[in-house]
Amino acid sequence: MSVEHIARGRVYAFDVDALEETVAHNGIGSVLAKRVLERESASLRFVDLVEVPPGSTIGRHRHGADQELYIAISGHSVIELDGRETLMGPGDVAINRSGGVHALTVIGDEPFRMVVVCTGPDAEWPDQEL
Repeated sequence: MSVEHIARGRVYAFDVDALEETVAHNGIGSVLAKRVLERESASLRFVDLVEVPPGSTIGRHRHGADQELYIAISGHSVIELDGRETLMGPGDVAINRSGGVHALTVIGDEPFRMVVVCTGPDAEWPDQEL
């Protein structure tokens, strides 16, 4: 992984050492995240590297017009998608659809690391905390 957040043409590198602490959608505890790519007016809105420590969660929220893909890299979690809970582990991909409700809870003793890819429009129909 790179030490610096650098764009090389269309190849972007995650800076694992630059993860920043934040609370995700009123969840429990803090998560660590770093945005590698962000566009204000494109179908691909952003790409984030996110690490959710044991005991932390991403709070339940409803998506607006955008949708997200959660691509699991390491660790394990339970993701709630529209009221159904599913286990996630390395290599799994979850689709948080437009208008869908989702939340995430880490299980086990290791952090859950994932890449989040957000697509679709932004301002017309914002996310809503639940």
